[in-house]
Amino acid sequence: MDTKVFLIGILTLTFGAFLVSFAAAAQNYSTINEFFGDIPNLSTELQSKEVIIPDSVGFLISNGNILASISMNDDSMKEFYFVAEDKKITGIFSGKPDKYKYVISTDEDTANEILKSENQLDSILSNYDKGNIKLKAVGVGNKFKLFFAKIFLKFK
Repeated sequence: MDTKVFLIGILTLTFGAFLVSFAAAAQNYSTINEFFGDIPNLSTELQSKEVIIPDSVGFLISNGNILASISMNDDSMKEFYFVAEDKKITGIFSGKPDKYKYVISTDEDTANEILKSENQLDSILSNYDKGNIKLKAVGVGNKFKLFFAKIFLKFK
């Protein structure tokens, strides 16, 4: 498993810029607020496009919801989530679902930095390494999978 592909696959799920080919963002947004305003359009686009989760990430997330939580500068919290079905991203919605498998959290400044970056992949990885993006599994099975995936990545 390639560390970079694993991290990119997990982290890009959170920013509406899921990189279908890991080369170009789905949309160009300059702020996270612009992104939130466009979630209904993104959801519609996902209905007509097939966005496959890479195999390196698919063993963690084949079905279920992935929640993204963003701490805004005004002390509010904005949340959205992706729906994964059969190792494909099938929808994106504002708010918080009843059930989710993973939570990826960051703050408004980090999200804006990633969205404005010319190289979003490097920005995501850099911010993850700095601790500005956090990944948390929900449920014993998901925690188990993520724990061993992280150990495996350290030895790779």
